[in-house]
Amino acid sequence: MEIRSSCQPAPDRRPPAVNEDLVLTGPDFAVVLDGATPFPGVDSGCQHTVAWLVGRIARYVAPPLLTASTAPLPDVLAEAIAAVCAEHTDTCDLTNRDSPSSTVAMVRVWPDRVEHLVLADSPVVYRAPDGGVTVHSDDRLEHLPERTVESVRRLRNAPRRLLGGEHQPRGGVPSSHRYDGPRRGRGDRRTE
Repeated sequence: MEIRSSCQPAPDRRPPAVNEDLVLTGPDFAVVLDGATPFPGVDSGCQHTVAWLVGRIARYVAPPLLTASTAPLPDVLAEAIAAVCAEHTDTCDLTNRDSPSSTVAMVRVWPDRVEHLVLADSPVVYRAPDGGVTVHSDDRLEHLPERTVESVRRLRNAPRRLLGGEHQPRGGVPSSHRYDGPRRGRGDRRTE
């Protein structure tokens, strides 16, 4: 599997620009974490930054992926989120809906299938040898009634509503908040 990636701070950030995104790859997997820049002046209830959260999630999803764990990707992500929560539950308000968050896109290649997970607005794209393209995405962000702090706060972590990989005190990635599934035929698809 050939993997190419580039990850840089957004060009509109003022120096010192901090990269809130992360790409993690291995011989049979790829993970994209796209940190959600907070609205200016909003109290997140957390003393940590989006970049910290993204790095910590990556730290905990890497070991099971690198050791070929058979755990489904939603379980891998749920355990990573729970571990991050445990690191700072005593110092931060993890129930605050404005806490740091990140989109998540994960792909893992098995001998007989390709597994993916999409959380928030980072898609997974499959390209067939004939050039046909299939996009797996979570389009709930497009259905926000308005793009305001209040609208995002009201819908974040509500069932069948907007969610990113963020602090969830009970851990877990509820099935109503994720899009995941296997793709058959490892040899006949290219994942981008």
